[in-house]
Amino acid sequence: MAGIASGMLLLGVGAGFGMYTALGGGTQKVGSTAPLVEVTASAARAGATPSITPEADAPAQTCTYGESGEGVQATLVSSAHVDAPSCSAFAQQLSQADGGFWQVESPDSSLSTVCVMTSGNSLVLTVRDGGGEVLGQGLCAGLQQNGWVEDPGAEQQDAQAQASASAASAAAAASASAQAAASASYSAAVQQADQQFSADLGTLQEDSGNLAGDVKQAQGDVSQTDSDLAQEKSDAAQGGGENCTNASTTVYNDAATTIYNDEQTALYNNVNTVARDVAAVRKDVQDVQADAQALQQLSSPVPTDPSSAEAQGTQAVSSVITTTNAAIDQEAGIVSQAYSIADGMATGSCSSASTPGKPPAPVAHLS
Repeated sequence: MAGIASGMLLLGVGAGFGMYTALGGGTQKVGSTAPLVEVTASAARAGATPSITPEADAPAQTCTYGESGEGVQATLVSSAHVDAPSCSAFAQQLSQADGGFWQVESPDSSLSTVCVMTSGNSLVLTVRDGGGEVLGQGLCAGLQQNGWVEDPGAEQQDAQAQASASAASAAAAASASAQAAASASYSAAVQQADQQFSADLGTLQEDSGNLAGDVKQAQGDVSQTDSDLAQEKSDAAQGGGENCTNASTTVYNDAATTIYNDEQTALYNNVNTVARDVAAVRKDVQDVQADAQALQQLSSPVPTDPSSAEAQGTQAVSSVITTTNAAIDQEAGIVSQAYSIADGMATGSCSSASTPGKPPAPVAHLS
């Protein structure tokens, strides 16, 4: 190494490795700033491991340095009472000696240990590299050439500590990831439960409102049947007619066709519609209750008190069943009267006229 003067302990410069050739005894780069760690010139010339001048009040310190963009770190540990530069000053001296940009860094656990070197009982330098370890190995070799001693036991401990730290970091990351996933899953569950509750509550309110329209349809069927009965009475008032055709055809069809279909088709279908909507409202009430329970199990507040909508739905069901069954009974009475009028036409000269006979069974009640 050309251009090196003796007398100080300094990190030297080697070709191809930036400033990775020596933290050696008795060398100082010409033109560099003050030495990193000063030792006696006689010790350096003798080739012995440099001794460090003790400083009574110097604290122990650990400094980790990295050169920008190189993927290598050196951690220097100095014992208490050793006159060593501060971490920031040491980084500045490294940069000035090397011509690169060295700075104090946080230890990078992803780097692999290359070597642990000691100088006396006062300095420990751990070299770590993240690439092919070319830079780190060059630094370790330079240290050995300048009197530093490799410590295999410390290297093994350092590697084990790094492995433990890496495992702990991975476990912490996995735990954090699991907690984040659980939190995200919980938030998604609450959001879904909220949305389901709101949707089902809206459906309950809508379906409850539909019941009133269903009842009007059934009541409209009864009104139509009553109108058709009036027409049948008007036809029957004309008597049996020539060849009793009025009795056996007109009045007969008024009862057995028109009024029959009023009850067994129109009213029957509309009562089935009421039944389906009643079942829907009952299910809606159960759904809303289940949704509220799901939110409570998630320890999440129910957005809206559903008791009012549930009560309105239940009351609407009860009311529509009562009103629809009354319409069914009223319809059955009109049909029975219509059949009785038609049957009464078979009298006198028309005693042999066709009659509809017994009226059909009424539409079944809702429950």
